[in-house]
Amino acid sequence: MKNTINLKILIIVLASMLSVNIAFADNILVSNVSLINKNTTTNEITVNFDISWGDSWRNSTNHDAAWVFLKYRTNTNPAWKHTRGFSILQPGNAYVSNVQDSVGVFISRNSIGNGFFSVTGIQLTWNYGNHGIGDNDVIEVYVGAIEMVNVPQGAFWIGDGVSTATFRNVGSNTPFHITDENSIPLGGSTSTNLTVTYFQYDTDPDFFTSQQLLPSSFPKGYESFYCMKYEISQGLVVDFLNRITSTQATLHTTGSYINIEQGNPVRNGESRNTISGTYPNFSCTAPYRACGFLRHWIFMAMADWTGLRPMTELEWEKANRGPSTPIAGEFAWGNTLFTLANGVINDGSLTETSSNSNGMVNAAIAYMNFDVDGPIRSGWQTGTTRTTNGTTYWGIRDMTGNVWERAITINSPTGRAFSGIHGNGEMDNSGYADVINWPGAFDNPHNIGHRGGSYNLTCHPISSRDFSTGSSGALPNYGGRFVRTSSTEILTTTNIEENNFESHYKIYPNPSKGIIYIEGILNKTSFQVYDMLGNLVNYGNTNGNIDLSNLNTGIYILNVNNINFKLIIE
Repeated sequence: MKNTINLKILIIVLASMLSVNIAFADNILVSNVSLINKNTTTNEITVNFDISWGDSWRNSTNHDAAWVFLKYRTNTNPAWKHTRGFSILQPGNAYVSNVQDSVGVFISRNSIGNGFFSVTGIQLTWNYGNHGIGDNDVIEVYVGAIEMVNVPQGAFWIGDGVSTATFRNVGSNTPFHITDENSIPLGGSTSTNLTVTYFQYDTDPDFFTSQQLLPSSFPKGYESFYCMKYEISQGLVVDFLNRITSTQATLHTTGSYINIEQGNPVRNGESRNTISGTYPNFSCTAPYRACGFLRHWIFMAMADWTGLRPMTELEWEKANRGPSTPIAGEFAWGNTLFTLANGVINDGSLTETSSNSNGMVNAAIAYMNFDVDGPIRSGWQTGTTRTTNGTTYWGIRDMTGNVWERAITINSPTGRAFSGIHGNGEMDNSGYADVINWPGAFDNPHNIGHRGGSYNLTCHPISSRDFSTGSSGALPNYGGRFVRTSSTEILTTTNIEENNFESHYKIYPNPSKGIIYIEGILNKTSFQVYDMLGNLVNYGNTNGNIDLSNLNTGIYILNVNNINFKLIIE
């Protein structure tokens, strides 16, 4: 969600009047929002809405999705609060999946396809009584949506052997292979340990002098996760600033980027920033454009507010490269080519792009010097290939270039203590993120750094770590994006067909005693098995057979290549 239409729809529901805010981001649009089916006996109300976006897909590799979350406020309590705990009426053409902490839902295609995607009549029912809302209170609801991309579980490489401060094996320039989420020894003298190439402007990692350990709880990227398809936009920042308290907004709109401890994203006219106004009526004229001037603690606060989390620098490299073998000096699109943007057309609109992007075949438009003195709309490229579209292996946009993006570093004990807990939709009263084991606002700034380069310092290779630590300031090229671990997703079972695989798959026997065979799998493929409560009960890789004989009798959901199948174990 990058921009909000400040449209309030007043609806009479029983004795109460309720209003709704609807939102759209990049080209994602939430529309036709209504509040229906109020039940004063169960204290439940249903939010009904449609959602659509372009550049959507589901294939045998991965898929994109919308992360949707709800905020509310009432006439008796004007502070915006986060809504959680949904029951879902499943639409016919999409998966709507809860998450374990109930702070939002994922919406994605439920069949192979690509292009524009639209879902009508999504219904999320929640208990307003559990949120302290009375039967006759006036409720205003905000529906937020952010486009995400699924990065599947699997092994991958970090480092490329040549980039500044690159990851590598101890004693060599060999890229490091991550094959699981287990702990990783850092430094020391063992050749299979992970280390980095020393860089004089970086903070010295403490594993240069003694072996350290990257805990198993630190998200390494092997496990599947969702990553924002686009960078944090100016529209999303406006939505955030208008839906927090006055005290919190003051924290995040005070100061100058020149002061490293204070940053202010409300900087209309500076480095293509268009955010202006005062609380609670901030606005912007380029809502789709990537946002700079984001200091450490507004970045963390927004991650908390959306129910997402920061990514780690290991996840950063997987989100770019996928499982591919590293190429020395490669950018997000998988090669070393780039062309500088020399101007902007359709300035501020959804179609904002570089004036020299059309017809590019062998080079993606990147950024350097001041031909374009500020970020462009995230996802602005107009090509038809990874190179000309600037997309990562998985289809994520603009990960090298435009604005610097934050990632949790392995270089410090506080960074390594990060355990991937997600935001809960709320911050502390001052406006700081309050999630356990996130680097705090007043911690040493060398716990989170920047990756990917920016418009005025050129795009940086995937494995370049020359700015991998130290990011407390809020320069005009400081931005970022968030992620969420996929294992928190609870697959809903409504409307799951007896056989939802494409016709080239065959699964048998079903029912079974637990030994399952799948015809049509050509390569080793990851799978997950969930019980009917959404708990992950088994996972691994398969060449076509799965042993689930350890499971109790019952009904389960098998997920292979992001397609669900109902299993009956006798």
